[in-house]
Amino acid sequence: MTTSSIHDEPLATEPECPELYQVVVQCDSEDQQRELYQEMHQRGLPCKLLML
Repeated sequence: MTTSSIHDEPLATEPECPELYQVVVQCDSEDQQRELYQEMHQRGLPCKLLML
């Protein structure tokens, strides 16, 4: 175990962060967003709808 030299306390370890690969598509309308979401969902791809 690694310790800090100041107080001899264990150093915090960085949490594991899995790699993510994403595609962000900018839609022209809510209707287009809905259509693309439905298409990707039907293909079995996990999707999230966002409005920024």
